Amino acid sequence: MCLLSAPLMRADEPDSDAQIKAFQKVDQNNDAKLSVEEFLVGRGAVEFAKRDFKLFDFNNDGSLKLEEFACVRTESSFDQPGVMPSYLTSCADQAVAALDKAFENWDQNPELEVHRGAFIAAFVRDLGNNVLPVNLLEVDPDNNRKVSRKEARRFVEIQLGIRRSDGKLLQFPNGHVANYAVFLHADADRNDVLDRTEFIERTYGDPKAVAQEFVKLNTDGDEVISFDEFCRLPVRGFADPVAEFRHLDANLDARVDPLELLTRAPDWQRKLAEHTFPGFDLDHDGVLSLSEYRLTPIANKVQPWAVVLSDLDDDEALSFAEFKFEPKRFPLLWLLYFHRLDVNRDEYLSLTEYDFKTKSPIEFFVMSGDGTGWQHFFKFEGRSSVGSPAVSPNGKMLAFDSHLRNDLSTNTVYVMDLVSRKPHAICVGMMPTWSPDGKRLACSRSGTNNTPYGIWTISADADDAQHIQPGWGAQWSPDGKRIAFYSGLEIRAYNLKTKEIEVLLPANENPYRQIFWNMSWSPDSHQLCLRGLKPDNVTQEMATLNPAATPKLKTRATNKIQVMEDSAWHPGGDRVIFAMHCPERSRLQLYEFNPKTDDPPKLLNGQDATRNNSSTCWTPDGKRLIVVSVAD
Repeated sequence: MCLLSAPLMRADEPDSDAQIKAFQKVDQNNDAKLSVEEFLVGRGAVEFAKRDFKLFDFNNDGSLKLEEFACVRTESSFDQPGVMPSYLTSCADQAVAALDKAFENWDQNPELEVHRGAFIAAFVRDLGNNVLPVNLLEVDPDNNRKVSRKEARRFVEIQLGIRRSDGKLLQFPNGHVANYAVFLHADADRNDVLDRTEFIERTYGDPKAVAQEFVKLNTDGDEVISFDEFCRLPVRGFADPVAEFRHLDANLDARVDPLELLTRAPDWQRKLAEHTFPGFDLDHDGVLSLSEYRLTPIANKVQPWAVVLSDLDDDEALSFAEFKFEPKRFPLLWLLYFHRLDVNRDEYLSLTEYDFKTKSPIEFFVMSGDGTGWQHFFKFEGRSSVGSPAVSPNGKMLAFDSHLRNDLSTNTVYVMDLVSRKPHAICVGMMPTWSPDGKRLACSRSGTNNTPYGIWTISADADDAQHIQPGWGAQWSPDGKRIAFYSGLEIRAYNLKTKEIEVLLPANENPYRQIFWNMSWSPDSHQLCLRGLKPDNVTQEMATLNPAATPKLKTRATNKIQVMEDSAWHPGGDRVIFAMHCPERSRLQLYEFNPKTDDPPKLLNGQDATRNNSSTCWTPDGKRLIVVSVAD
């Protein structure tokens, strides 16, 4: 079912005696069509009338037939007569024609009913799994497990946003469009009617007028506004694309050019206007006709098209799978719009084709230990997650890890010269930590990419990788003798000289349901700072572990909101920095505590309060912090 190149329909015949009489009155030569001179008879504002003549000359033949004349309007009225041509109706015709062919000339045997399962299979086969209808049972409203041709047509129109799922029209014959996006927004309790509060507070109306509008629309006195009643409300209830088009057409040429669209469209639709051309300019003449404008998301207000979608897989492009709007109602209309916007036909939308939200780039900042001098240091692009920063013992190199969103198989350890600021990947892995001599790094590997799971070491120049031990969260001790890690519910240390394993926290003494990665050693290599999740699966703690003390664990922070894994122990031993959700700032912020006292953590001075600051490390001299940060 190719819905991407359907021809525009001609206007249908009018059925109003009044329209016929009005037409015959000005058709002076009785040739069943109006010239521009005939049309102008009795009309004021000649330039506007000339524009209207061209506007409703849908087939561009220089005359108005009766069915075209019937669409001419002087004001917006819900009951405006006339039947306007519709691109979406043409798309529905084309889809039904494909179904006719699939079911052996169904149009020649319209009484034939197709088994529901067979119909759905054919529909999905022709359109692909990406365009699965939201509710397949909409094809069989009487639930008799059979689909008539009339039901098939109705089903296609629902998928295209011509009708609601209950069959009520959203696209009216006279060209008006139900402002369904506003109705659904206002219907907070999803009962398909608007009570007085919903109508007054959620339909974006003038506070002084909406109460009176409610009374006028509530014609049956039931104190709620039904969808049918709502649709009779001008502008907010139904949109009139003709009135909108006339407003946009500043030079009265019955066409809207890109500049008119950009400068005269409402501010909240400006981003949509930026990407209307060339995709919705169906005849490629550089301007929009009325029929072309009616197809655009600007005119077709059945969904909140101005909502900014997100690049969920961080590839700086939108696939059709990401081109989804709430509520999920009209997948065929999504497909049509996606292909119209996809100008280069590569099956993705770039930022030049459509506006969408990409993940903010991950940036490194540097600040002095006294809380001064916060400044930008480096921007790392192309990856969605960065953490575990660690400065080499000589203070010249920065190691960190990164991976793509939700894909641990892309875990990579990077090393960057702090002068050139050019990172390079050295190996698969996470959570790099330096040996005291700066010659090697320890890291953890998840077992993907044909490498064994566990603790690894590798030279700083990406050579001589060695698998040490199964486990996770490797941290090289400052004295160089051990690598701490956790395994199951135990925290262990691997002795690099004896190759023996020491249990620092036995499972039976562990109060946590889970211990997280990125522990940090104290400068004297006697203690570890760690994050744990309590058995309630909600409470998170930052704690210090001293295997020689009783008790071994000392809680430093307890929170039922996000606490991050990374912690940074100052070389002087009296400050530990970690990140935690800050309720006052509604984002991740750095906190610090003194492990030598029982004082609670406090916000770190000097950090940017408008960003999410998630990971940090000290330089070896203890004078500066390097911070991983992401904008909202």
